[in-house]
Amino acid sequence: MNVTGNGIPTLHIYQSVIHSLLILIGWPLNLFIIYIIVSHRKLHKPRPILFLGSCLANFFTLMTILAELVAHHAASTTMCVIFVAVTGIAYTSLLANMLLSLVDRYVSISFPLWYHNNITVHRVIATQIGIFVVVSAMIKSTFLAGYDRLGCRVFDNQSKILMVSNLTLVACCIILQIIVYTTVLNYLKKMPSSSVQVESTNSSRDMRERLTMALRVHVETTTVRQLELDATRNLLIGIMSLLIFTSPMLLTGLVAWVCRSIYYQTCINVHAAVVFSHEILLFHVVINPIIYMIRCRELSLTVRQKFARPQRCSI
Repeated sequence: MNVTGNGIPTLHIYQSVIHSLLILIGWPLNLFIIYIIVSHRKLHKPRPILFLGSCLANFFTLMTILAELVAHHAASTTMCVIFVAVTGIAYTSLLANMLLSLVDRYVSISFPLWYHNNITVHRVIATQIGIFVVVSAMIKSTFLAGYDRLGCRVFDNQSKILMVSNLTLVACCIILQIIVYTTVLNYLKKMPSSSVQVESTNSSRDMRERLTMALRVHVETTTVRQLELDATRNLLIGIMSLLIFTSPMLLTGLVAWVCRSIYYQTCINVHAAVVFSHEILLFHVVINPIIYMIRCRELSLTVRQKFARPQRCSI
């Protein structure tokens, strides 16, 4: 964040334009997914509720950049203080919620019976709230402990905590993505033939009698391969979204911190890279709802049904 002499954040014209577009696109998109999940009881399950938490984190991340926009264009010290007080919390909560979603996925595959008996929507919501409280206390610990005074300035200690926290969460997300992927593949390899042949149970008796063993093997192989492709797609989407949108900001921030530690001043070229990568990171909160619809078939089906529902004509 660039600041003027009185601490008000300064934004380039292109940053203001990008932030405004992200807010105009991201708010309706995230609110739409939130509405779909909240209004449909069939989506009141642990996985969609985890996506709901991520959409809320996306929404409040956009609220944060709105506070920065208002502080800049209105030269408002009050909005600047609000921005400093909340910056970093929403996006770090988003990364923590993504990690929680991966843990949920891994447990549901590895321990299905325990998962079915113990994981409920209320427990997921309570866990999400607990994570938000822990993230907020951790990122703003320098203010809570009295080391820094809340004002219109982001202190180095707060930036370091934010960078280390996000780097750790991103690394954990990538590692767990790979673990979930290998777990799914191992599960598919051990899948009994009867579980793959369920799709043919609705066929007529005559058709089932005509099916040869070769055809059954072909159906089994095709189904398993499709599931493997789905798992691979989810792996690539999950990892690439972090590498493309989140990692550049964290890596350039790390380089900037090292540069300041060595030369005791801000490195201009590195600082420019940090500003640019920050804009890339913000696109993540707009792309996320689309990723959720791709990765959750039940959610995407509900969205399609919402748009495909015929309108009744009033008489």
